[in-house]
Amino acid sequence: MMTLKVLIGTSQKNNPEEAALEIITQAKSDQNVAPKMVLLFSTIHYAQKDGHKRVLKQIYNNIPKTTPLIGGSVAGFMNNSGVFTKGISAVFFYSEDGEFHIGVGKNTKRNPQKAAQSCSKMIKSKIQNKTWKSKFLFELVASGIIFRIPLAGNKKIIKTPNFFDPFFNPLMSLLTKTFQIGNGREDEVIEILAKEFNDFIILGGSTLDDNKWISSYQFFNQEVLTNSVVAAAILGDFDTRLNTSLGLTPSGIKINPTKVGLFNCSINKIDHKAATQTLLEKLNWPKEFINESLHRKSLYYPLCYKKGDQLCSRVLALVVGGNLVFTNVVKSNELEIYTASGKSLIDAVDEHDLIPSRFVIFVSCCARLEALGRNIFKVHQKIVNQLGNTPFILIYASGEDAHSAGKEILRLNESFNSTQFR
Repeated sequence: MMTLKVLIGTSQKNNPEEAALEIITQAKSDQNVAPKMVLLFSTIHYAQKDGHKRVLKQIYNNIPKTTPLIGGSVAGFMNNSGVFTKGISAVFFYSEDGEFHIGVGKNTKRNPQKAAQSCSKMIKSKIQNKTWKSKFLFELVASGIIFRIPLAGNKKIIKTPNFFDPFFNPLMSLLTKTFQIGNGREDEVIEILAKEFNDFIILGGSTLDDNKWISSYQFFNQEVLTNSVVAAAILGDFDTRLNTSLGLTPSGIKINPTKVGLFNCSINKIDHKAATQTLLEKLNWPKEFINESLHRKSLYYPLCYKKGDQLCSRVLALVVGGNLVFTNVVKSNELEIYTASGKSLIDAVDEHDLIPSRFVIFVSCCARLEALGRNIFKVHQKIVNQLGNTPFILIYASGEDAHSAGKEILRLNESFNSTQFR
């Protein structure tokens, strides 16, 4: 059986160097051996004054320069120490065997296929033994970025005249490809990763800031990147268990998109009518709901469709005139509005068959963090009660990815996903 020890460090210190040193103190092995790999997660607060670069530099002042490291900015995280919407956390892996490899691909919004292939090639070229019992890939992709409107800033509800609607898809597609602003195109990245690593369990998500979608950072060794995909492969003789839960209930209200665009991530027409107003009618909501609070209301009413026997959930990210924009692909699937409650989102933890393990990594949706507010501590308590002293990390991302070996990849919103290393 593979030897695997995981130590986790956490800090909320404002000074990046001091935060990194606190992490090192908590996560460094008492046997003075070097980690095989590091995962680093940070809230957006450390982006100021080159904070992320300073954290990475300090970490590498205390570990070998050859240690592989990936990570990124997240809306928040939780681990054995608590729940954090400001802070930084690192996962140090120690092992005498197994393989730990990382890869990177750049310009994910401009050319997602090339970025994914570059990342895959980098990892696969390093794998020495293809017969390991378990193969796990953790990946992070840059999220979409909301464009700034002159004198108005970044808004999630943008009112435009009706004549603008036909120009929305081509304009936004151009902005995404040219300036890498707009849709993240993560679906296209992970589809390639799932093909390249079809016999792997894959877990991951999209990096972001504090739910504003203004900035998004990825870490690769000592580099701080944007518009990139980073991934880490762990191969060895251990058991891994992947679980996904949603905590959603079908409402019976069907949505029939008749026009989609923006890399299949926007719904322009529902039943051949403007999508925004038609969705409000389906929900029996007044037009006065079209304001900045609509995003928060919609968190409890995700749109879902079936991908094989799996339910795929989509949360509204942006409204531009009559167009509904999502972070993930919706295509022309028949959708159904599902409903969620605070209790159902919390109880989704119980579907994961969590038991004390060597390590557990979770990826959940930033929408859950926003929707639950202080009740997020109930999620933490459930995890701690079930895992005991097992080291764990949970990150809140903008979109979540889950893939079982040999199956189709799931790109989700408002989900709760885990991989247990037993």
